Amino acid sequence: MIKMKKLLVEGEFNYDRKFGEPLPTLKSFEDKHQNKSTGESVDEATSSKDLFSGYKVAKWEVYVADENGKEKIMKVAKSKRAGVILYNKLINSDNYHEVGMRVVKESVNEARLDPKQLLQQLGGNKFIAMTGAKNLAVDKSKNELHMKIGRNSKGVSHLRIKLTGADLYDMEFLQVRAGNVKVKSKEKGVYADQLQKLFTKNTGMYTSL
Repeated sequence: MIKMKKLLVEGEFNYDRKFGEPLPTLKSFEDKHQNKSTGESVDEATSSKDLFSGYKVAKWEVYVADENGKEKIMKVAKSKRAGVILYNKLINSDNYHEVGMRVVKESVNEARLDPKQLLQQLGGNKFIAMTGAKNLAVDKSKNELHMKIGRNSKGVSHLRIKLTGADLYDMEFLQVRAGNVKVKSKEKGVYADQLQKLFTKNTGMYTSL
């Protein structure tokens, strides 16, 4: 049996159904694991402000496990409702020893992309002049900066740079033709002082005189 403390700390619930037992529902599971001291259900407890202090709920992970506890992620849902739908389907099957669902927490203090700082790290106005960069656009939801660049020997027409949770950059060098996007090359885990060197490596274009 899962201890309530674990449920409260991890924001997780699962169900280990033995063969022949009646099929559970999310409601029956919540009732079974109701916190008697506070009267809160699992759903109420896991949505408390204290549980996710310093975090925002981003996604819900639905998983299954075998008798040895080996887990397999079935889906990462963008909403709790979508996760619960799959969860209920899985617990109605005898194919899995254990079915669970848990919240994927994301820090609200995650580094956010500063496009002005990134442009300076690429070389600022010299970079724009040397590469013909234009149509700079920021995708805040993905923490990315997009731009179109001038003709080059590598056939790269667009650049996409993403700031990762590790405060490093991922770079994608793209070829866009007639609406078709092809990834020509990638660089991952790039430090700020490597941006210009790796840009030159993947495009053949210098960022300064």
